[in-house]
Amino acid sequence: MSIGELAELCDQYKNPEAMDDPYIVASEFDTTGAELGFRLFMSTPRLKKIAENSELIQAEATYKLIWEGNSS
Repeated sequence: MSIGELAELCDQYKNPEAMDDPYIVASEFDTTGAELGFRLFMSTPRLKKIAENSELIQAEATYKLIWEGNSS
């Protein structure tokens, strides 16, 4: 998948319909530099509401990134 294809896919998932539907809260794509890069923040409305009332959030995506072949 290219970064352009990923950006288009993210645009399709910006508006959740239900409390447990995953969606893209924020995304950032760098296609201008020598190294392409991106950042995604995905959640569900229910998890976002819980996070608003929390002091700390722990997030981890290492396994999936390595599984997809994006290790450095």
